[in-house]
Amino acid sequence: MQISGAVALGLASVLVLSGSGCGKKKEAPPAPVNREPPPPPAPDPVIISSIMGQVHPDARVNFAQEHAPVDRDLAIGMLRLCDALARKDADALRPLLDPIGKTALAQVEQDWGNTEIEAVRVVYTDAGAKSSGDVESAPFVTAVKATDAIVLVWTAKRFGEGWVFSPGVSTPETKPLVTDWDGKSLSDYMGGAFGLPPEIEALLTSDTSNIPVPSEVPPSVPSTPGGGAPPGGPAGG
Repeated sequence: MQISGAVALGLASVLVLSGSGCGKKKEAPPAPVNREPPPPPAPDPVIISSIMGQVHPDARVNFAQEHAPVDRDLAIGMLRLCDALARKDADALRPLLDPIGKTALAQVEQDWGNTEIEAVRVVYTDAGAKSSGDVESAPFVTAVKATDAIVLVWTAKRFGEGWVFSPGVSTPETKPLVTDWDGKSLSDYMGGAFGLPPEIEALLTSDTSNIPVPSEVPPSVPSTPGGGAPPGGPAGG
């Protein structure tokens, strides 16, 4: 049987195409795409102006928004601490302190009558407390001006639904204004002396080496709204 030239050409084309298809390798499947959701953004710190009406701090107290923590109860406790220092109010300060602070306060509070506090300012809050509401402890620093401006280093400790504050080791250095203490690292505020310098004669000047540390710390800053002294606005000092 004779095969026409057109038919032969068609068969040859089919054979060529079939052979090329058999030798072709399969392409690898695309790599799986990671579709996990991105981590949630960091929570916003509490707006300090929103808690002023709850605490009614003294006009000599300044708590700048840049130092606000995320936890609202912590911010309220810090503000109450500053207010008690400004007013030299031992009765208001005592419930905010841990047992070591309470014991030291009992030894020196009678000297507060000789001290004129001009300004109290939060100058440092730990970065972790400013980015998360889940921290269990947080260092922060207050500057207090009487004759000169000194600093007090504190550690806030969560206990139940509240916070208590433990005094730390503060530098004995002084500056003219509380604002002169802004913008420093925590190590700049720390020193070898425990508590306030002599010119403040207010808090934690005694030797704490013989003060026992109890195994339990009672809560002192409740999460329920609290009253306060007459309203006052922030002051720079």
